[in-house]
Amino acid sequence: MERGRGTAIGGALVLLVGLWARWRVLGSVQGTLNADEAYTGLQAMAIRDGDLPVVIRGAAYTGVVDAYVLAPIHAVLGAHPVMLKVYSSLLWGVAAVIVGLAARRLGLRDAIALVCVGGIWVGSGPLVVLSTRAYLSYGSGLLAVSLAILIAIGIVSRDRSDARASALFGGVAGLAVFLHPMFLTVLVPLSAVASWRHRRNWRAWWLPAGLAAVAVNLPFLIWNARNDWPSLSQPIEASDTWGDRLTRFFTGLVPRSLGLMGEGGGWVVPGAIAALVIIAAVALALVGISGAVRQRSMVLSVVVVPVLVCWPLMAMLANLSFVADSRYAVIYLPFLVLSVAIGAEHLAARVPAPLRRMGPVVVPVALVAITVAPWLRSQAPATPDADGVARTVIDALDEASVTRLSGHYWGVLPVQYASDGRIVTAVSGTPYVVRLPESQRIVENADPGRLAHLHPASADPSLPLAADAYRVTEVGGYRLYIPVDG
Repeated sequence: MERGRGTAIGGALVLLVGLWARWRVLGSVQGTLNADEAYTGLQAMAIRDGDLPVVIRGAAYTGVVDAYVLAPIHAVLGAHPVMLKVYSSLLWGVAAVIVGLAARRLGLRDAIALVCVGGIWVGSGPLVVLSTRAYLSYGSGLLAVSLAILIAIGIVSRDRSDARASALFGGVAGLAVFLHPMFLTVLVPLSAVASWRHRRNWRAWWLPAGLAAVAVNLPFLIWNARNDWPSLSQPIEASDTWGDRLTRFFTGLVPRSLGLMGEGGGWVVPGAIAALVIIAAVALALVGISGAVRQRSMVLSVVVVPVLVCWPLMAMLANLSFVADSRYAVIYLPFLVLSVAIGAEHLAARVPAPLRRMGPVVVPVALVAITVAPWLRSQAPATPDADGVARTVIDALDEASVTRLSGHYWGVLPVQYASDGRIVTAVSGTPYVVRLPESQRIVENADPGRLAHLHPASADPSLPLAADAYRVTEVGGYRLYIPVDG
């Protein structure tokens, strides 16, 4: 197989496998639009109508840049759950291409750069699911960090720093921090490598990079200064220790992000295969890291320093305790993929040429067989309508001519979004998370006789009317209470 032809076939396979996996996810229970995703769309619709926040209300550490991007799209197309998921997937696709370009800038061969693209685009079942989740600042943060890596490689590879490149790096890195401060855990060591490389160049490195980072974050800084710096507070109180979180990354987050462990903690592939995959990934990463150390390569340090340093820094953040859905793998993913790729490059010379040429085809197939298909089969059972619960609630409310709904955060926000804002919702009960204060105000002031309620079937909610004043319907684990005279 010719080199160019093999890479082209491999690229087509990576693309098609990623599209198939996302189509498979959207037709499964993992494709259901959850409340955090619905908030992304609802905030975009609120921006369209004149609400202009800087950060998520109630989560002052996360920017809402994605909602601003989506606002004009919603103004033209309206609300569509699949549209949100396509948007998030596109961000991951662009990030995958950028990581592939970074691999080439590191001097890695085309086939291994393609493997890097595949590692981001279709690395495992849970990562594919994560790529379809329209969480604010996750896909865009991955893209920004990947671009920062690419720019940093160029900066570190030059003897003399360039002010424009420095400003570009500072702006992109600053944007990633604006999106979510969790990315500081990789951007601090990444910036440290570039800063050490050009430590004596104030005019062409320190000033442009620093000023650009501050300029991008001016809205964030001004908002914090006006509101007594709420972003400096931890989002949740720590219920575990730094050591607990650090251990959980390696016993839970990494195995899950590799598609070897399910959300409940059980293995989805035989233990021997899981052990082999983990050992292979760790071994390749260590080969890459040790090779960079032996070569004393500043360029490779752009990748290996963050992948070594990020773990203890991540463990300092209390909200990173949650590892069940692999979402925090987005922080270290491009660095880990590139570290493994550097290790593969070191070992490739020992592999017979015919096998090397087959790599671009074999690797995507292996990813599907080991890290994607088993996980999807186990954790993503097919469903005829991923958003069926929200649609059923909407139909019932429309039939009763009720347009106000109060209840469980995870239940009501998808209803408001899927109805294109026609049904206005408010959060009550636990968790009490108010993201949209105007909607909350409207519903809290609504006539109780025209207000429906949606709560988990296991809950015993406090309702404003007597129990016999509601028609109660069971809907997918929830109870929908509609006023009889509504």
